[in-house]
Amino acid sequence: MAGVIALALAACSRSEPAGGDAKVSGLMLDPQLRETSGLALSLRHRDILWMHDDGGNPPRLFAVSRDGDRVATFRVEGVPKTDWEDIAAFRMGGHDYVMLADTGDNGGLRRTLQLHAIEEPATLENARLKPAWSIVFRWPDGPRDCEALAIDVRRGEVLLISKRRQPPELFRLAL
Repeated sequence: MAGVIALALAACSRSEPAGGDAKVSGLMLDPQLRETSGLALSLRHRDILWMHDDGGNPPRLFAVSRDGDRVATFRVEGVPKTDWEDIAAFRMGGHDYVMLADTGDNGGLRRTLQLHAIEEPATLENARLKPAWSIVFRWPDGPRDCEALAIDVRRGEVLLISKRRQPPELFRLAL
């Protein structure tokens, strides 16, 4: 039995340590991708990355290949776009979603912020999408600039990091 375990461990071990030099996977030459801000791996479409662009641009979600080629552009309708900062992919109730975080506030002026859950489309063709739901929230004691989010489906929470105050703060909201 010990020999079988040793053989299994040897088969699973790596000959080289993880890490090393980063390698270019692709170039995003499409001018529409110059201001990309968020990045999430699609849970529905193999080898597709979801990206969005920063404030000052239309509310769009991009499906991009691992080579950096734009596969499709989705116009997000029915929501304002102030300053989208991050995106996260998650699976809930048998559906695949991306959550867009409209949480940027460099000037410290926003009273409310928004998160938008959008179901991943079945096909990767230019189209219009509407959020399945949105979460409108405010910080407990004044403005913050939130740059990142994560989704914990098991706990039913959205996690947010604000770096405006020191030390940086971690917040949670109901999903």
